[in-house]
Amino acid sequence: SIIENINIHLKKAYWGNGNYYSKKNLYLKAIKNYKKAVKLTPDDISLRNILGYTYILQNMYQEAIDEFKKAIKIDPNHIQSRINLASVYYKKEMVKEVIFECKYILRIDSSNNYAKQMLEAIKNKGKEGGKNDEKNY
Repeated sequence: SIIENINIHLKKAYWGNGNYYSKKNLYLKAIKNYKKAVKLTPDDISLRNILGYTYILQNMYQEAIDEFKKAIKIDPNHIQSRINLASVYYKKEMVKEVIFECKYILRIDSSNNYAKQMLEAIKNKGKEGGKNDEKNY
């Protein structure tokens, strides 16, 4: 329909504007445009991941988590969404959540190096002491 066609063009314009602002390190303006694009096409996983990643660049971790979870709700086996979610959990030292996401990724793709490396990093962090102790693993 005509409205769907207009929405597709608007989404591309907002996405393009978001990319432009992101390249200029104007992340809040990029987020504003990405959010407008997501509103037009809420099932676009790639766009949700870009928005989530841009939130990370602004240290807006809860917003990033929310976007990655929405992408995963659309496609539970979308590996990049789960990797992105695990990376935010790692930044926030949410160990159990990182382990869950990495194990889920490895069930989908047993050779995924990112998930393996992240689990190894958590294991090593636990051995060093700090917030995480061995019994969490």
